[in-house]
Amino acid sequence: MKNILIIISFIILLPLVTNAAGKIAMPDVRKHKTELNLTSDQMERLNTIYNNFQARAKLQAPAETGRQRMEQRREMRKEMRKEIGKVLTKEQRQAYVQLMRDKRQEQQR
Repeated sequence: MKNILIIISFIILLPLVTNAAGKIAMPDVRKHKTELNLTSDQMERLNTIYNNFQARAKLQAPAETGRQRMEQRREMRKEMRKEIGKVLTKEQRQAYVQLMRDKRQEQQR
């Protein structure tokens, strides 16, 4: 029964993480606006960062294995977080880190 629930959860959540076109799931900047107290300029810059990384994901050469694809995505997310960090203030970066931790914990449940 537990395995069935895990499989069903995986099937339901998979489209949210990635799709056949190679998109990486991107956070909703509008949600970040309130959680991180973003200015309009910061929101625009974050939208640009997310859109650029989304485009790069589409243009990226397909990985030969699932493991390689995961590694490519991990590296892209790492680069994206660095770019995001350049846009945020020190306090916003701390809040962003906590937000990502909370999100990871929530996904692991």
